[in-house]
Amino acid sequence: MTEDLIIYRKPIPAREPEYADFPEKLHPDIVKFLKNHGIEKLYIHQTEAYEQAAEGKNLVITTPTASGKSLCFYLPVIDAILKEPLTRALFVYPTKALAISIELCFPGLNFSEGSGWTRESTTAILHQRREAASANRPTSF
Repeated sequence: MTEDLIIYRKPIPAREPEYADFPEKLHPDIVKFLKNHGIEKLYIHQTEAYEQAAEGKNLVITTPTASGKSLCFYLPVIDAILKEPLTRALFVYPTKALAISIELCFPGLNFSEGSGWTRESTTAILHQRREAASANRPTSF
């Protein structure tokens, strides 16, 4: 049924990642944190995004799933907070599940506080939806 909706399909071959050194202006605590978590270099688009944002430029990042987009916006924000503690940021996510997955990547940061959602309630809803989809029965949430 959905196959009829696909007009064009073009496989994009995998390619080797391109890495870049940490930007010189990046706060040393961030570099230390990343290295302690096994990240020795950034992807080139992460370094470029940090440098553009640090210059106050607006940017759009379009890369495939699991390519490190989150660090593109986290690095300049956390860097700014570490350099000026009165800096504040608001991250708006399209789904609570995404916010929770980001929390798992950055322990100690709480993106769900005050939302009424918890990791447990989100997991329960996702499990219920998965069961409903596998049973092919209608659900309402």
